[in-house]
Amino acid sequence: MHRTLNANEITEIEIVISQLYTERGITTDVNSLFLKEGGKLDNGKFVVGKIKKKMPTLSDFQKRVAERNNCPDLAKLLIPFLHGNSLGLFDCESTIDTNTNIISFDMSEIKDEFTKLYASFVLLTWAWQKFILKNKEKKKIIVCDEAWLFLKFKESAEFLVTVARRRKKILNFTSYCESIYRWIFTVVKNGRTIINICPTIYIFKQNSSSVDNIVDFFHLSEGTKDFLTMAKPGEAIMALNGSITAIKFEVTNFEKGFVFT
Repeated sequence: MHRTLNANEITEIEIVISQLYTERGITTDVNSLFLKEGGKLDNGKFVVGKIKKKMPTLSDFQKRVAERNNCPDLAKLLIPFLHGNSLGLFDCESTIDTNTNIISFDMSEIKDEFTKLYASFVLLTWAWQKFILKNKEKKKIIVCDEAWLFLKFKESAEFLVTVARRRKKILNFTSYCESIYRWIFTVVKNGRTIINICPTIYIFKQNSSSVDNIVDFFHLSEGTKDFLTMAKPGEAIMALNGSITAIKFEVTNFEKGFVFT
């Protein structure tokens, strides 16, 4: 079922979230996230320093909504997203360490296409709220692999377009997909919008069934067809401010540790 939240449900969400955090003594003060200095954890280990409080999870939220019984449909809609169910992979406390230069979310074990889209949407939303909008003066880069998945659904496609538009002010946003044809021409409006926003475009090897569309869309010469269909790993066409050139990426010794491990 596809629908938007009504006014009562939006209000219920606000109330329940407020209750869950208030009960744990969590406020806008960052220090309220922690218990007293040092102590013993539930697993029996002792910790020196701050101990983070147990945060509310989606299960806590759904249970409270069901108990209040003001929005029974909302409580039912949340069931697939609870731990143990088909989309319950985010029903837990976050273990992400944001005090690092690189954060990589590995979704290689997610085989179902819709689940991968759902996970990508949640992670990109997290990146927007917790990473992009935080400390806007600091330079950041976000790489979105298999971006074409977002364009299969209207809401996620619009979200990706929003990120691409706003990236000009506060970050470098890179979207990547194996076959550019799939997401430019399958969902024409949003795919073309994102491409037109990007100041720099890299076109790697393409299969013969899509290369004609690529050449037509980017106004490339006929000679680039052979290059794109026979390109070796690292070889690509770069489009930058109207200029087109062939380039080759080579892995440096420093990068080999990241690429081949």
